[in-house]
Amino acid sequence: MSEADSESLKPVTEEVTELQEKLAAADRLLAKKNQEIAELNARLVAANQKISERDEEIERLESELASRSEEISTSSAPIAIGVEFPEAADLLNQLKGKRKKSKAELADVAAILEILQPDTD
Repeated sequence: MSEADSESLKPVTEEVTELQEKLAAADRLLAKKNQEIAELNARLVAANQKISERDEEIERLESELASRSEEISTSSAPIAIGVEFPEAADLLNQLKGKRKKSKAELADVAAILEILQPDTD
């Protein structure tokens, strides 16, 4: 090859070298972006796992709540289990002490106590 041919190929060679450098830079950038995508995908998988675990926990708690609600609604025992009420007359006296003009009578207080006490049949 002559020196003239070599001189005419010099700009082409420089252009090829420049393009090769740009390609290498693009390859490095692409590798970096692929690594970032892989990291984001890993974080997404972890986040989805946490969501799945929370969904399972929510379902378990909802099931437990439904079960307990069913137990409470089917229970025949009143809320005041284990509470010992005073005698009707004592309650009436306390009521009259707080509300002197109360129209409640001993029979009314006795009926209320019967309602509040659980059936022991």
